[in-house]
Amino acid sequence: MKIEVLRVKTISQLEEHLKTSEYFSYFLFFISGEGIIKIDNYNLNLSSNVFINIILNSEVNIEINNGSIDAIIVKYHQEIKEILSIHSLRLFCPMTGALKIEMNNSVFSDMVFYINKIDKQINSKQNNDLIILNLLIIVKELSNEIGLDNTNRRINNKIVLSFINLLDANYQENKNIDFYSDQLFISNRSLYRAFKNNLGISPKEFINFKLTMEAKKMLLHTSLSIKEISVILGFHSQYNFSNFFKKNNNNIPPNKYKGMMSKNHILLS
Repeated sequence: MKIEVLRVKTISQLEEHLKTSEYFSYFLFFISGEGIIKIDNYNLNLSSNVFINIILNSEVNIEINNGSIDAIIVKYHQEIKEILSIHSLRLFCPMTGALKIEMNNSVFSDMVFYINKIDKQINSKQNNDLIILNLLIIVKELSNEIGLDNTNRRINNKIVLSFINLLDANYQENKNIDFYSDQLFISNRSLYRAFKNNLGISPKEFINFKLTMEAKKMLLHTSLSIKEISVILGFHSQYNFSNFFKKNNNNIPPNKYKGMMSKNHILLS
């Protein structure tokens, strides 16, 4: 199975299960205890009702204030990450995604409920699609919890984050950088510099990334035709959309991508 649920009670167990991997990512739900977890160059405080997002190849170091902890690790393969990331760019974006989310007890308890459900489904060898469906519920709830005051992200630049919020609401109709610069009351040059200095890419490259992820979501999780998707995403023709998708998805056209993912038994809903 490409998803595992692990309950840990000691720092040695935590360190053992969070070893760097080029194939697996991790969700860490910290139920109780206190400490610090360092993910690459980010230092994050650990306390009750905290979620930590650990992606492929991250360097992880942990310091616990005492030996007593209670945490749940959800370990998932990169093939599963493909479907999860499509559903929440806010959570999984490699440039701006959430590293840590603090939640109230009620919301966190709901997360644990679904994790326990997944664990039982894995142990009883239930259909993989049902397991992934429950994991998607957790991902959507986590995405809904991301906020300004309770979330540590990979980037905290206000210009970049404001741009991303605007893009979420306008990407279908507006792909022109001028629109976003005007809305943010800054020059195109200032916007470009903010992205390059903080993410290493241009605003236009980020727009293309967003459109590609939204296209993947519709290809995999709706019955919409490629022509219908191209209209929804604001492309002038199916031809233009297909060329755009191919250019931004390793030279793989949309119809071939959908077929490949279906053959890999990724959940289609």
